[in-house]
Amino acid sequence: MAASPRPGDNHLGPASSPSAGSYTAAPVPRLPDGTGFSLSRTARTGGAGGGRARTPAPSGGAGTPSGKGAFRRTDPPLPSPCPALPDAPPPAEWWERLAARIIDAAGFVALYWILSLSFYSLLAPAGEGRTADPRALPGLFAGLIAFGGYTFYDYVLHVRDGRTIGKKLMGIRLAPYGGAGPDRAGLARRAALYPGVLLTAGIPAVSLLAAVLGFAGALFILMDKPLQRGPHDRLAGTVVVKDLR
Repeated sequence: MAASPRPGDNHLGPASSPSAGSYTAAPVPRLPDGTGFSLSRTARTGGAGGGRARTPAPSGGAGTPSGKGAFRRTDPPLPSPCPALPDAPPPAEWWERLAARIIDAAGFVALYWILSLSFYSLLAPAGEGRTADPRALPGLFAGLIAFGGYTFYDYVLHVRDGRTIGKKLMGIRLAPYGGAGPDRAGLARRAALYPGVLLTAGIPAVSLLAAVLGFAGALFILMDKPLQRGPHDRLAGTVVVKDLR
């Protein structure tokens, strides 16, 4: 018959080592602002060292370190206007482009009206019963001179420096999209498509079409995010960027 256990034998044996994942009381250094935890989780992974203790990070309550020193939020960068150049400047804003265009075109618009009035006084037929619009021929000549000069001005300054007077004042410039070298043929197409459309402004029959095309180009720039390239930019392979030089 097996002997019954004696009262003196009814005691706990030696304490076994804590199992993996158990929680034990352990002193934890206080954070600089006085917060901290009194419990730390001991994870035993085996090996010669016997494991290491891990302390859970404090949650975002009162007194918890937060802000720029604790967590830094990084927004994804905008697509580079020049993928081949990692440090390419950001695209220009639409209002900067509009202001530069107004500055560049103001002198040529004034020249157009001066020439138009001058040619009208010289070429318009006099008398009653005129069948043709007396503004057609003076307006056509004035448009060819003034806006033809604007197209040439736009092309030459962009070829030379990538900046017109308006772009210099607004701190923006024209750059080839993709980081390639300047393309004179592309700049000629660009100048002919946007400034060149103003050549038709002096022809009454198609002046409305010129206004619609100009408005559509400006609207396309607003809708094209984030690079804001117009149809003339896509045709020429260019993009307007901040001038960081």
